[in-house]
Amino acid sequence: MKKIMTLLTLATFFGLTQTASAQTKSGDDITISSDKVVFDKDPQFICKQLIYNDKTHVMTLTDNVSLKTDKFEFADAGKVVYNEKTKKLIIYDCKGFTIDGKIVVKDNVSEVKTVEYTLGDDTVYLL
Repeated sequence: MKKIMTLLTLATFFGLTQTASAQTKSGDDITISSDKVVFDKDPQFICKQLIYNDKTHVMTLTDNVSLKTDKFEFADAGKVVYNEKTKKLIIYDCKGFTIDGKIVVKDNVSEVKTVEYTLGDDTVYLL
């Protein structure tokens, strides 16, 4: 019986560590950090850290950021800044993406540093 209780305790502790997350509030910013943060609204983002500003309605997502919509998809980006009012995404350290639409490349861009996209749009801008 003692062995079973020990195993159950270890299993419970292991389960808690796998789902543990931290949420803090500093001024207007709410920060959520975890092994996997899922922003379960439309659009649905997945990342490791999410910072949301109550006043500006701007969300900053970091560490392995992913998004999939009907028209646009990317995974494993380093950082994404999303404005809920304008629906505009600025994606930093984007490893790749797919879009059902067109791609506009800014003049004299030798290396893509950022990707801009507005949700629902048919165009991605490489800057």
